[in-house]
Order: sequence, then structure tokens, then C-alpha cells
Amino acid sequence: MADETITQSTGEDDQVNRSHTKALLRFFSVESDINMAANIAESSISTYNFYNKDFLLKIAELLNCTICAALYGFELKIIPDSVKSVCFPNVVFGSYIIITAVIIISYMLGQVMPEVLIRIFLSIGLILFFITATVTITIWGSMRVSQHPKSKNLLLFQALLSYLSSLLYGLDLYFNIRKAVDFGFDGNIC
Repeated sequence: MADETITQSTGEDDQVNRSHTKALLRFFSVESDINMAANIAESSISTYNFYNKDFLLKIAELLNCTICAALYGFELKIIPDSVKSVCFPNVVFGSYIIITAVIIISYMLGQVMPEVLIRIFLSIGLILFFITATVTITIWGSMRVSQHPKSKNLLLFQALLSYLSSLLYGLDLYFNIRKAVDFGFDGNIC
């Protein structure tokens, strides 16, 4: 009787270990197994809709990036010339407008972009927008109020929106990681 209990619990543990392994494969690989990739692609297409929190977060990220780029471009004439203050935020805003737009277009066309690639873009976006906001706050702190009071306030608003973008990318990354881990435990690919 004790042997049956040990055998039964070992069988359940083995099944749990296999589901953990498949979840880790799903999380860390683009297409590690052809059959698993086909199952993922079929289930991913059915979950993409235009009222999904992933899609709405992407729209919010795109709008926020565009507003940040417009505000920063407007304030460039008063910012002191240096490579980090002029180029870095513009490169971040421009590249993430393009990257987020490509992800949104892939949602709209029903093409499945590999989730690992999306997680990489989200992780880098989280870091870059945080750095951009910090650079902008540093520029804002070094400016004198008497020179450009309205521009200084807009620069602060742009820095806060960059922090908001960082938060949005972080939330999107969290939901994406949670979806990837839950996908393996729901039994969809087991």
C-alpha cells in the first residue's frame, strides 16, 4: 500500500515536472519544437483580438511614444547641445514608435510575432525609457526657470510621460511573461 502511494505521487510529480519543462521551453525558445510551435501559433492567433489588454497596452505605448517624441522635438531648441541630450531620447522615441507600430500591425494582420522577441523588445523598452526619463530630468534640473518657464514645464511633462512609458512597457512585459508561464500550466501544450 505504501509502495502504491509512492508510485502514484511520483507519477504526478513526473507529470508536473514535464509541464514545468514545457513551460520553460515555451518561455525561452522561439521555436524549439515544430509541433509545439504549431500549437502555440494556433492558440496565439485565436487569443489576439482588438479588445485584449495586450493590444490596448501596445496602443497606449505607441500613443505615449508619439507624444514624448513630439514634446521632446518641440523642446530641442532650448536644450543644451550634447550628444546624450539631443540624440539619445530621439533615437529611443523613434525606434520604439517603429517597433511598437510593427507589433500592432502584426496583431492586426493576424501574424504571430514570436513572444520571445516581443519580451526582448519590452525589456529593452522598459530600460531605455527609464534612462531617457532620467536624462530628461537631468536636463530639466540644469535649466534656469527664468530662461524658458513654459518650455521647462513641458520638458518635465515629457520626462514624466517617459516614466509612464517605462511603466507601460513593464506592465506589458509582466502580462506577457505571466501569459507565457500560465500557457504551459493550463495544459494547452502538455
